[in-house]
Amino acid sequence: MKMSKSLKIFSIAAVLLLLVLALCCLRGKGPGDRDFAVKDSEKIGKIFMADRENNSILLERKGPRNWTLNGKYKADQAAVDELLRTLRLMSVKAPVPDAARENVIKGMAVKNTRVELFDRSGKLIKAFFIGAPVERGSGNYMLMDGSENLYIVHIPGLNAMLHTRFFTDEPKWRDRSIFHYKPGSIRKVEVDYPVQPGQSFAIEVFRRDSFALYPLHRSEADYRTGADRMVIARYLNAFAEVNAEAYLNSYSKKDSILAQGPYAVIRVEDTAGDSRQISLFYKPLDKRTKMLMDSTGRYLPFDRERSYALINNDEDFVLIQHFVFGKLLMRYDYFFKAGEEGKKEYK
Repeated sequence: MKMSKSLKIFSIAAVLLLLVLALCCLRGKGPGDRDFAVKDSEKIGKIFMADRENNSILLERKGPRNWTLNGKYKADQAAVDELLRTLRLMSVKAPVPDAARENVIKGMAVKNTRVELFDRSGKLIKAFFIGAPVERGSGNYMLMDGSENLYIVHIPGLNAMLHTRFFTDEPKWRDRSIFHYKPGSIRKVEVDYPVQPGQSFAIEVFRRDSFALYPLHRSEADYRTGADRMVIARYLNAFAEVNAEAYLNSYSKKDSILAQGPYAVIRVEDTAGDSRQISLFYKPLDKRTKMLMDSTGRYLPFDRERSYALINNDEDFVLIQHFVFGKLLMRYDYFFKAGEEGKKEYK
């Protein structure tokens, strides 16, 4: 039996009404306001974050593994990778319980970080707010921009707080690399010890297996022959990946440290003619120093594990680890054969 025209219209209207009612019921509770993750993080071209203390961070993709920070620095790629990984993996664990909702809202009104994600063409993908970590659990409270529904967001299988990956402290986002030279890219190295000028030296590289080693401050009569080419080559390879531990440009005692003068200056020039320099300064003992005394029980005059340094044309004051830099602080004598003693690293 054929359906009458009026019945068909009524049936279609009823279906449309049910769809409208369903959408109204789901509004604010659908995937739109709980879809915080970006599964394909490769499409992200820009990340903006701002907190309630007026700190802000802008990360912009300039290449496959090249991000800039606030339009003026190279960003720390490891930190960017961790953030992108978090954006891929995080998901809603549960809505915030009604009993906790009021306290969570009050907390987010006082302290939160706004995150805006843009694609490579500059179009906004999504924006959300990250609040405090969940008490006695993993994840953080989050709110999608424009929504009233609060959620607990976490990374499944990981007991961690997510707000630690969305920080807005500019120095912590900066790339900390000092020397990153591929084999064969170094033309010259100079290591100057102001308090021990006789152990200062320079290495000129002609080919990968051809070098000239000479004292930096002594006359031609002081030149020595017999330098171990393998030792020189190994030393040059130590410049492959050398990083600072942290930026300390706002350190209150910076000026007094610099007034002492450097105990070592390292300059490296590459085959393109570009050069980089680092000046190292003794770090006084403080509450973070682990090694306070030598083997005889006498207090050390300075920290043996860390030093301060100037990098980037003396514009940045940083903290460095001797575990990283010790392999660069060799003396002129180190490169010559003198039995096993001559092959020790002088520090």
